[in-house]
Amino acid sequence: MTKKHQKLLESFLPLSREEKIYRRIYRGNPELYAKPTHSWDEMVERYNKKKLPSSAPSQIKEILYRNDCFPGKDISVTVIRHLRYTPPFLHYHSFIKILYVIKGSCVHINDKYTITINEGDFCIVPPYMVNATFAHHDENVIFNILLSCDTFYTDFMGLLTEHDTMSDFFWQIMYHKGNSQLLVFRNMGDHTLDEIILDIIAEALYDKKPNNMLLKGYMMLFFGNVIKYHANDVVVYHNIKHHKNIGDILAYINENVSTVTLSTLASRFQFSNGYVSRLLRQETGLCFNQLLMEARLRIASEMLANSNLNISQIIDAVGYLEPSRFYKNFKKKYNMTPLSYRKTKLFPGHLAPSSSLPQGHKKP
Repeated sequence: MTKKHQKLLESFLPLSREEKIYRRIYRGNPELYAKPTHSWDEMVERYNKKKLPSSAPSQIKEILYRNDCFPGKDISVTVIRHLRYTPPFLHYHSFIKILYVIKGSCVHINDKYTITINEGDFCIVPPYMVNATFAHHDENVIFNILLSCDTFYTDFMGLLTEHDTMSDFFWQIMYHKGNSQLLVFRNMGDHTLDEIILDIIAEALYDKKPNNMLLKGYMMLFFGNVIKYHANDVVVYHNIKHHKNIGDILAYINENVSTVTLSTLASRFQFSNGYVSRLLRQETGLCFNQLLMEARLRIASEMLANSNLNISQIIDAVGYLEPSRFYKNFKKKYNMTPLSYRKTKLFPGHLAPSSSLPQGHKKP
């Protein structure tokens, strides 16, 4: 680890004021921490003879939405430090969370599992999974790296084409509200990942104006290293068993939006049309046509933001035969026209729409 990163890590070792209060409560009343709770009021009511403070030393919420944790609508990656000795409060969030242990260890708790996460390891917690974290030693340094779901689908789509455990996990996040999988990467000991995480922390917490493009770049670098070097270090914890082919089926739809039909999809996986239709509905809650529309609109939005194709070319590229239907569906999903969407996503150096397709792109 570089001196810069080591110095940043050491700055997190002293306990904050809130952590000292939590530590005093924990050491005086360790039984309070034996069972997770949903709120501070619940703890006070349950153990009212212990003379706990009437309010929690830090903000505690049972439900965390994007606006609660992200500093602005233009920031899609941010960081929250987990306070040591905080009681294990059960909560859920509407975004993706990476629980990363830089030093020491912690315990992750959900409806079914209690899992110890050790130094250098991390777990990826999907949106809407009820969970809690508990760290009860002074040397523990744990951070929550938070990723907005909306921007993940456009900025990190490349991760979904790897056809591995992690891509399958993210496919399910896209289509399952309350995804039951938890990914834990163990036996890492990778200082490169530690340094990337520290770079994210430095940018998100210490820069007056965090640069979202830089934060997303760090996250892409992080995921790229994990996929390349640690694909076999993952343990998957399931609450509900999903069909073994669902990740590949969803990936195939997204990779072939301009040509895929229910029949070609069924033929590709050697199922009947009816079986694939029922499987998709069972696993995602959506029918084939709804999934295809979602995929086309998501890819179109990415092309609007990151390519120089004009809107007619994008409509062709994602397989819409009727432009009017594309405009109607796009406005319904994003509450704006494709042109307005493109204008909101413009970045310095963005070129005017080109009349030619990118090299290697073939029209359907």
